[in-house]
Amino acid sequence: MGRLDGEVLEYYREELDRSGNIFYHGFLTPDSEEFLDVCGICDFCIAVSCSESQSTAVCTAMRGGVIPVCLPCIGIDAEEYGGFMIEDDTVQGIAEACRKLSEMTADDIISGRERVFATAAQNHSLDAYREMLRKNLEGCM
Repeated sequence: MGRLDGEVLEYYREELDRSGNIFYHGFLTPDSEEFLDVCGICDFCIAVSCSESQSTAVCTAMRGGVIPVCLPCIGIDAEEYGGFMIEDDTVQGIAEACRKLSEMTADDIISGRERVFATAAQNHSLDAYREMLRKNLEGCM
């Protein structure tokens, strides 16, 4: 989750304050130790937004080794990275996906995190972007 402020923060304040499993950290710089610490304790990133063509937040979390769990419209083929697609975008569908995730073994989660980290580092790094940009520019000439 990104930065919450103003009316949005006030709207969700009660849920944030009384929830035992939501911890708001504010904006964290992706290369910071605090961000990597949060990634280290989060196994999954659940993205159910329908308003992003490709979620930068999910790509950033994957670079921290967090397994993506996404709706198809998020613009990331989570399965390609070792994550999971949520096909049913209802509350029940998302809850069912979470139940399935909770049945994963620790070994499966660890290997999934390693695969996500390696694949994201390969596809979503500055070097990967530079190479893709170079190929596209050379293709225009």
